[in-house]
Amino acid sequence: MSEESPTQERDNQHRRWHALHAEDAVAAVESDDDGGLSAEEAHRRLERFGPNALAEPKRQGQSLLVVGGDPRDRTYENQRHRASGLNLVVAAIVAWNTVYLEHAVQGLRKRGQVIPDELLQHLGSVPRRA
Repeated sequence: MSEESPTQERDNQHRRWHALHAEDAVAAVESDDDGGLSAEEAHRRLERFGPNALAEPKRQGQSLLVVGGDPRDRTYENQRHRASGLNLVVAAIVAWNTVYLEHAVQGLRKRGQVIPDELLQHLGSVPRRA
C-alpha cells in the first residue's frame, strides 16, 4: 500500500463508505476481497492507524435515571437532571393511567355497570358526567 497524503487521508475519513459497492470499498483501502491484507500489511497499518476499535463513549452523569451515571453524584446539576427525568416518567405514567381509566369507566358504563360520579372526583382528570 502506498503512503497516503494528508489530503487522501482526510478524503477517506469523509467518504460515504456505506454507499460504495463492495469491490470499490476493497479497492479504496487497497485490499484483496479474497485474502484480505497480508500479515505484514496488517501489522504496518496497526502501527500507523492503531487498533480497529470504536472509542468508548464518554460517560457523564447525565442519564435519565442513573444509567451510565453515578447515583452517588450529589452535584446540584445532576440531581436536578435526574429529578427532571423522573418527573417526565411520572407524568407519562399519570397521563397513561388517566386515559386508561377513562376508557375503563366508559366501557363499564356501556355494560350497564353503575359507577357513581362521587368516586370519579378522586381520580383527577377523568371526565365526569354532568
